[in-house]
Amino acid sequence: MSTSSVTLGRQNGARAAESNGQMELVELLSRIGIRKNVGRLLVELNEEEWMDSGNLQEATGLRQPEVSTAMRELVRRGLVEIQSEKTGNRGRPRHLYQLKDDLAISLQPFIDVAEERLTELDESLKLIASSDAL
Repeated sequence: MSTSSVTLGRQNGARAAESNGQMELVELLSRIGIRKNVGRLLVELNEEEWMDSGNLQEATGLRQPEVSTAMRELVRRGLVEIQSEKTGNRGRPRHLYQLKDDLAISLQPFIDVAEERLTELDESLKLIASSDAL
């Protein structure tokens, strides 16, 4: 086996491990209430500096409408920066996206909501346990 084959095999293995780790993170994010497509974009944008819609589609396996819908939510929440880049004399500019902050800071609003829900559930369970109906 040539050195380049070994190197390529290691790179593919690293990409697969990275991809598995990313998918695990997306799954964890969905458990706290982040839609999977939004989670995929968050995780991918955390890995790269600036990405356009085509790069995001390729990296996440999402279709263009899914990327657009998820990106609108991230923009609405103020989590991404947008940079417009002219592609020529005519047509619409290409939009590039990146997270405004690191992933931990970007996730904090979602975590806060999940913690509030958890507190409400805990209070409801305590009320049920102390009720006379049991």
